[in-house]
Amino acid sequence: MKEIKLFDFDNRFTKDYLRWCTDHPENDPDKLELMIPHMHKQWMNTPKKWLDGVSPVEYFKNIDDIQHYLTLFIEYIKNGISVPEPLLDCIIERKEEAYPTFLNILYSKCPDDMDQETFSDLLAAVVSLINEMDLKHPLTLYVQKLSEAREFNDFNDEIFETLENNISVPGLKESILNAYKLCTEDYGKMCLLELLSHYSEDDDKIKELIRDLFSSAEKDDIPFYGSLMIKANDDKALEYLSNSIKRKDIDYYTYRTLADLIESLTGEEYYDDRDFSGDEYYEMLISDDE
Repeated sequence: MKEIKLFDFDNRFTKDYLRWCTDHPENDPDKLELMIPHMHKQWMNTPKKWLDGVSPVEYFKNIDDIQHYLTLFIEYIKNGISVPEPLLDCIIERKEEAYPTFLNILYSKCPDDMDQETFSDLLAAVVSLINEMDLKHPLTLYVQKLSEAREFNDFNDEIFETLENNISVPGLKESILNAYKLCTEDYGKMCLLELLSHYSEDDDKIKELIRDLFSSAEKDDIPFYGSLMIKANDDKALEYLSNSIKRKDIDYYTYRTLADLIESLTGEEYYDDRDFSGDEYYEMLISDDE
């Protein structure tokens, strides 16, 4: 397979765009911003001397090898360079050939030549492409990965959104519920619970679980569980939120978040005369208004 250099197309486009703006100072900056997508597409289809006279679109089409496309896809991510749109288009056009490799990546462990953060970026990009290609996701794997998640990152966000978009798939509820029971990671547990909240309208046990967690939550976590009660259309949500906002130990940020949740239910502005003087977040907002 012929070696092909990694070009940072976005960086080259940005340099050309800024140079063009300098040469055309009469253009309205606001209008230029709206034109950027069109200019970027046109630039990608324009021949470049540094590409031996072909356009970026032609450059990738001329490769015509799915394994080479996938190797380039991985190498761009490994090197922290934005994956070019024409490369993604070529992969999507041959999605059936790319799909097995994407599944292998999702099921694999982090390779020795890649750190965990970069591997997470690769996994996120793969999930995003499977979404774009409208192919079947390994949902059970995503549930397992989410149960092991310790913190937010792009991969965990991608699989959470994918699971949420497939929430009605038969058997998924049981898979999420089983993973939740075994999960020991706080972040993963909260993600799984949020997914379970989609089923709570027809499952009183899940609704009761969320209520119990709300009642025993640390003050900083109360808004999260409150939002889940609202998402579950729990008729006790307003009662629980109204009681919690009266707690004397909550800070202004938590108070304001709870107030927003209450207002979303009542349609009316929430107000009480509590004094938050000395609260860091409150004082910052006051200083910004002055």
